[in-house]
Amino acid sequence: MRAPTETNDQMRAYWPHRPLKQKLVWITLLSSCSALLFASAAFVVYDMTTYRETLTNDLQIRMKVLEINTAAPLAFHDRAAAHENLAPLRADPRLVAAALYDRAGVLFAEYRRRPEVLVPPLSDNDAEVRLGEGYLDLSLPVRLDGEVIGQITVRADLAEQQARLRSLLLIGAGVLLASLAVALLIATRLQRSISGPITELTEVAHRVSQQKDYTVQIVKHGDDEIGVLADSLKAMLQQIHERDLQLQHHSHALELQVAERTTDLVR
Repeated sequence: MRAPTETNDQMRAYWPHRPLKQKLVWITLLSSCSALLFASAAFVVYDMTTYRETLTNDLQIRMKVLEINTAAPLAFHDRAAAHENLAPLRADPRLVAAALYDRAGVLFAEYRRRPEVLVPPLSDNDAEVRLGEGYLDLSLPVRLDGEVIGQITVRADLAEQQARLRSLLLIGAGVLLASLAVALLIATRLQRSISGPITELTEVAHRVSQQKDYTVQIVKHGDDEIGVLADSLKAMLQQIHERDLQLQHHSHALELQVAERTTDLVR
């Protein structure tokens, strides 16, 4: 596995030698990708947090009803009635287990959607929300006439939340790919307005360097920084051309003077 420093060095060596149009496209794509990833992550976190809060509030409402229904069986030690009051939890597919404990912390009644499911343990606190691996436990004290006579704890399966998360990730990946395709198309077209004039100036500079042609025409495409660069390059070439003409003129005049003096000496 390559070290991060080695990869960074390779990127630094690779990036400066890429054409300008590729750099512009990559900058646009990386900026768009970063913004989309941040927005998607924020949305997923918000959705998961909201879902968990909604689930917790729903469970608290259900447990208030269970507290009322199980208080009397727990006070009169009626296990059959307690089991019957826990049975309606089967109507909610999210609830996989529940446990009713007496004031001594002994399991009094339980509900299991499947035999292999473990009942949630007794909580040390009267009211507590515990998040486990793939499940959520919620505990609430059972009161009768203001006195705590036990505790009820339910376990909710978070498979629905995990399925929701997978769906959001798939949707986010699809949106990200589609957005990157659109961004690539737009960046490919718009980068020409920047790289095109710069490429023309580069060709002019190369032509002047190779052919010493200071009369080459420079086309100005706008009044931005590239336009200022074009005007400056044009003015510089014009000055060089004028100086070249002056040198040629002085050289020609000098040659004439030398020829005249040579003729005088011969005579």
